[in-house]
Amino acid sequence: MAMFQSKKQTTSSSAEAEANNIIGKGTKIIGDLLTQGNIRIDGEIDGNITSKSKVALGSGSNLKGNLVASNAEIEGEVTGNIFIAELLILKANAVINGDVFVLRMITEPGAKINGQCKVGEAPKVTSLSNAALNSSPNSLNGKKNERQIGQKSERELQTSR
Repeated sequence: MAMFQSKKQTTSSSAEAEANNIIGKGTKIIGDLLTQGNIRIDGEIDGNITSKSKVALGSGSNLKGNLVASNAEIEGEVTGNIFIAELLILKANAVINGDVFVLRMITEPGAKINGQCKVGEAPKVTSLSNAALNSSPNSLNGKKNERQIGQKSERELQTSR
């Protein structure tokens, strides 16, 4: 019986990896996106995106968070750090306000990167998940957040009293 269950799980996993997702223009999502498959975003995301496949950010897209993926094509604006295991394509209208870590990159004339760029070495898988969790889009130099998740700041403690 266990043999049949694992076969179903394998089929489900491969179907997830082949799934295509679309976030349309005029849509705003607040929160993190996790996907096994490809995703195209023409709207606005206020959170991190993690994909084991390709992420395409269209010309009107706006990401305020980190991007972690195998491949990406960016035509919109990203305010956060980018970690791509394979290939990153920056279209002419792309604006990146953050650091970029990628194995290979194609940049069209006109694309802008306002941050550090490290090309030629794929980010390690363990560092990809840590990067999405420990970097904030406001910390553009890739350093860890000063405040850990679950700890309240002094200001939050004062306002909750």
